[in-house]
Amino acid sequence: MTSWKPGIRLKLFIAFILAVTVPLSALFGSFIFLMNQEKMASPDDIRSPLYAEKIAEEVIKEYHQEGSLLGALTKLEALEMPAGSGVEVLDSEGVVLYDSRGLRQGVTVRAYEIAQMFISEQENFSLEEQMNYHVVPLNIEGEEQGLLIISYPATLILDPLFRNLVSTAFIAIITALALFLLLATFLSRWLIRPLQEMVSATEKIAHGDYESPVNIQSKDELGRVALAFNEMTRKLAQSRKREQELEQSRRDLVANVSHDLRTPLASIRGYVEGLLDGLASDQEKRDRYLQVIYEKALTLERLIQDLFELSRLEQGILRMEKVEVPASEMLKELAEKYAHDAELAGISFLAEIPEHLPMIEVDPGRIEQVLTNLFQNAIRHSGPRKGFVTLRAEYKERFIFLSLADNGEGITRSELPYLFDRFYSGEKSRSRQKGGTGLGLAIAKEIVEAHGGTIKAESELGQGATFTFTIPVK
Repeated sequence: MTSWKPGIRLKLFIAFILAVTVPLSALFGSFIFLMNQEKMASPDDIRSPLYAEKIAEEVIKEYHQEGSLLGALTKLEALEMPAGSGVEVLDSEGVVLYDSRGLRQGVTVRAYEIAQMFISEQENFSLEEQMNYHVVPLNIEGEEQGLLIISYPATLILDPLFRNLVSTAFIAIITALALFLLLATFLSRWLIRPLQEMVSATEKIAHGDYESPVNIQSKDELGRVALAFNEMTRKLAQSRKREQELEQSRRDLVANVSHDLRTPLASIRGYVEGLLDGLASDQEKRDRYLQVIYEKALTLERLIQDLFELSRLEQGILRMEKVEVPASEMLKELAEKYAHDAELAGISFLAEIPEHLPMIEVDPGRIEQVLTNLFQNAIRHSGPRKGFVTLRAEYKERFIFLSLADNGEGITRSELPYLFDRFYSGEKSRSRQKGGTGLGLAIAKEIVEAHGGTIKAESELGQGATFTFTIPVK
């Protein structure tokens, strides 16, 4: 079971969430922290209820020294208060004994008016016009002698907010910059660097270097792209190698075809010149010259025909006329023909064909061509004394295995991988000197593969050779 790995989309989403939430969290966190640092609970801050209680205690203390409430109010004249703020003292009857703003001194204030201070009846509320109040009773010797009222503009509440905005914004900006630097570093290592590696590898491929894979270990989309890129590079390298091999094969083909065409043509030309120059003085010699010319012309015809057929097979132009035939019957008919040819060549021939092989869907003419090519190859390379060729057929694993074995000079192990290449030089030295064109095995390979089978050769030098190919059973 494979472990789950986050993909690029999820990582980018997380990075986006962090880029948004962390600066905002820093903004609100620093604002709350700074606001909590404000001394709004201090007795020296007019916005705190403790401030009013402190003033009330000073008035009561002064009352004990002066003996009257009026005498105690002189202490209030020394108070320094923010603009728009005020302090009032009312006696037990509601008469304003002191008003720092001088607006209601001597006026009687009823209880509901005092309550109305804390309720705004304005339809269009304006913070600039709103006042906040602290009311503290003046309890002297267990009796309420009056009230102390502290009033201040509601806008004073906003002072710490405005004061802390700059600090809060600075902290948020620094946090955001630090986060963006971290994210940029992370994205550079996780996203940009792998892309740069792939760009670098692509440039190397453009210059013909296919041996520099991208080293990306992540399991996300970039990792999968790197794996696909490396696989593509590997296939490009294989394709390039194959292309070079094909180019070399083309050059070899041109060279070998030129040689194989030039040799019989040179012989034909030489014998024709001999005839024209009158070197063949008698009829017997002329007939011998003409026979050689005829045989060389047949060699040229076979070579050209083989080249033409191989080219059509490789391009898939040559159609296979496949029909369903009984394998045992078809092979026995071919075996009778090969037995006669082997007898004429002075070679022993043995056929081991089971009676009840399955039906196969093949082009009988093409399968005969494969077997004939292999048979003629075996005849040419069978042993000089007591030579023999064996044809075997066997059915297993939904394939019919057909093999032709000889007791000839054999093939070196180094030559085996190249036997089915066109005009392989090893085949040239062994086959064409004995009448072959060097294309029979290449044609056999193309025909077998067109039927969905495979072909191979097994041999030891001096121990003969065995060629085996398969035909799939329908």
